[in-house]
Amino acid sequence: MKRTIITLAAVAALGLSLKAQTETNVIVAPTIVGGLEQIADAFGSQMPTNFVVGPYASCAIENNKLANWTVGLAECYNFNKNVGVLLAEDYSLDNNKFLLITGQIMLKTEIHPLTFLGWSNFVAVPFGFAGVGTPIAGAGAANGDLASVAGAGAAINLFSVKDWQVGAMGAYANWSGAGAASGNRIYFGLGVGKTFGGQAKAAKAARYKWSGGV
Repeated sequence: MKRTIITLAAVAALGLSLKAQTETNVIVAPTIVGGLEQIADAFGSQMPTNFVVGPYASCAIENNKLANWTVGLAECYNFNKNVGVLLAEDYSLDNNKFLLITGQIMLKTEIHPLTFLGWSNFVAVPFGFAGVGTPIAGAGAANGDLASVAGAGAAINLFSVKDWQVGAMGAYANWSGAGAASGNRIYFGLGVGKTFGGQAKAAKAARYKWSGGV
């Protein structure tokens, strides 16, 4: 009888222990939304701005004059703070509806050039880019051939609203294989970027401002 009581007590104690362990180690099944949020946070922690769309204009330098103007649109995705890829479309209404489409790689870094003036939050982003593509129209015999683009420039942030940033950029580049549009060109443009993931919260606390060291 005594042995039976001891056995029942041991079984009861084991049952309570297993119950407590089960309640402590509750496993919550992962969800698709939760997984995407974690991935976005992981990527976002490395990116000041994940995706940027920017309209711009470019022109050639001919006889010390600006000529052969084109307008363009660039869609850039940043893998991290230093590397991005972009798709660019350059179009001209004057040159037989010239259209050049290129895919490019961009390398960049952030600097604070006005810290000596007390504007430590002012950020400039020097960048270099290179890529290949093809003229779709307006390039004469070069239509459909391989074209290349390479250049360098800099961008600055103008202002931020919540997770959105608006900036301006200028660049100098060389086009080849683009028919009459080939040669050296100057770029002027704007960029509108959206921050995703964990970095979005940090961006709210560290928006770039123009005025003295705020």
